[in-house]
Amino acid sequence: TPDCLRTAARLIDNMNATADPCENFFEYACGGWLSKNVIPPHLGVVGTSNEVGDRLNDNLRDIIEDTKLEEGEEVVEKARTLYRSCMDEGLLDELKAQPLNDLIQELNGWPVIDDSWTDDGWDLLDTLSRLMRYSQSLLM
Repeated sequence: TPDCLRTAARLIDNMNATADPCENFFEYACGGWLSKNVIPPHLGVVGTSNEVGDRLNDNLRDIIEDTKLEEGEEVVEKARTLYRSCMDEGLLDELKAQPLNDLIQELNGWPVIDDSWTDDGWDLLDTLSRLMRYSQSLLM
């Protein structure tokens, strides 16, 4: 199939056929990819899954920014509202760290930024349940 051919071509492209697989299998299997990609200093690791994620984010951004999409679909409108709120750099500059500070306080504080924080009354289960309001996959 065309998908199978593209996948096989990508695998071959990511190999280093000049490396001896008996001496350095990783270089043989991944050397082509390593020679074409730089791991950014802010990331500990990077791989093809990062590339897939980046392409997915690009596609989602294109969909959300597409003005031809029909308005009125609740899920599309919510996604657009969330996206626009994150892209409003003027508002982000104005608010600075306040939304993050508010979230930290809602999650029972953080001793790293609050010198008056104590563990009196702090409850891990309560904090985790508050976090779960933001992400159901928190503990996965």
